[in-house]
Amino acid sequence: MMTIHVHLTPHASRNYCEIHKDLLANADIYKVWLTAKPVDGEANKALVEFLSEYFNLPRRKITITQ
Repeated sequence: MMTIHVHLTPHASRNYCEIHKDLLANADIYKVWLTAKPVDGEANKALVEFLSEYFNLPRRKITITQ
C-alpha cells in the first residue's frame, strides 16, 4: 500500500497535477486541479479517476481518506 498527500482544487478550468516537495515531512504533495464540481461527491469520483490514469492503476485500488 502506498499513501500520497493530495491537495484537490475542484471546479478548475482544466484537469492537471503538479508535484511539490514538502521538505519538513520529506514527502511529495500532489496538487490536483479538476473541472468536477464539489457536489454529491463528483470531485472525489473525478479524483479517483484522475489518479487511476495518472498512476496506471485500477480505480478499485485507490481509496480516499482524510
